[in-house]
Amino acid sequence: MIKLLWWEKLVTRLIDHVLAVSVFLLRAIGMERVRGPLPSPQSVRSILVLELWRMGDLILSTSVYESLAQRFPSASIVVLGGPLAPEVLAHCPFVHEVIPYAFPWTSDSGKYAFWRYPWQRIYALIKNLRLRDFDLSVDARGDLRNNVLSYLIGARCRVGFADTGGRCLLTQVATRPAGSGHRVDSWRGVLDAVGASSEGATPHLWTSSEEDLAVDQVLAQHGIDTSRPIVGFHPGARQPVRRWNSEGFLWVAQEIVARGIQVVVIVDPDGTSSTLASRLEPLGVPGLQLDLRRLMALAGRLSLLVCNDSGPMHMAVARGTPVVAIFGPMEPGWFGPRGSNHRVVYEPVMPCRPCSDQCRFPSPICLDSISRERVLSAVLQCCAEIGLLASDGQRA
Repeated sequence: MIKLLWWEKLVTRLIDHVLAVSVFLLRAIGMERVRGPLPSPQSVRSILVLELWRMGDLILSTSVYESLAQRFPSASIVVLGGPLAPEVLAHCPFVHEVIPYAFPWTSDSGKYAFWRYPWQRIYALIKNLRLRDFDLSVDARGDLRNNVLSYLIGARCRVGFADTGGRCLLTQVATRPAGSGHRVDSWRGVLDAVGASSEGATPHLWTSSEEDLAVDQVLAQHGIDTSRPIVGFHPGARQPVRRWNSEGFLWVAQEIVARGIQVVVIVDPDGTSSTLASRLEPLGVPGLQLDLRRLMALAGRLSLLVCNDSGPMHMAVARGTPVVAIFGPMEPGWFGPRGSNHRVVYEPVMPCRPCSDQCRFPSPICLDSISRERVLSAVLQCCAEIGLLASDGQRA
């Protein structure tokens, strides 16, 4: 859910009025296709799912695919996502096609430089998608740009939210569950809007037996006994402002190793976490730098993952692995792990949250205020609950 200031709400209303007039004129001169309510489930042949942003957003969207497939058994489900979408959704039995494209407004920089957008390529993509004449398109972001894109693609029924405008571009506006702003609940609202079951809708990722075996071999090569519990540490995050301090991760990892539990460090492709891995190497802790598919397999192999608000956090949750997640600038209630087997460590009173990763302080005070003792306590609690340690924090 997107929080808007009063002036942003005013701008949204003005945009909606302009769009409404534009849509009316297009209809009046016959330039808009006739669109309407969702047809019967049996007659729906094609569904377009829009999730254009990052890996975490895409993983959260996996909570709807099975329910959509059950509701519309004759439909082909196509996902329009970011560049990583084909890898993330590989082996998903409910998705028939993945179309990757890096939309410029999802970038960390230049997202508002509209004059620099590759308009010719965007036009070509929209034209090709429009020719496919989708019966249904669904989107849970509530972003005006997504709504414009959905309208231009021209699905017969377009379901989504209008948090930042574009209500008139949708044929049906979904409703979120009361009191929740979590992205998974937004997707559940979409499922409710199309008559699909939203009960038990949770993120899920799929790996092959070959990928699982490959990860077991990597672990064995690094001296890890795959028959014993393994706790993973991932100190990285795409945005530096979301990274808790490495010294804290080091101390917590040392405490877990001292209790006789196997530990591995996940090293990002850009080398983030390599320093932590090298400092823990004398304790028998390997640093693992894996490709995306094997990282997903590892996420399902771990007994616990200690991490920041990051893509691997969402991977682990979607693979059924408990996590201890350290949150800073983002709202845990919007994107955090859900379930009694997870722990979120964050500073609850932080007036500047969320800051859209644009911290106004020399360093993120939301993370600086989190002590290593708090993180260790959460890790020990989680370890005790899943049977890795006794309730006194010693090896079970």
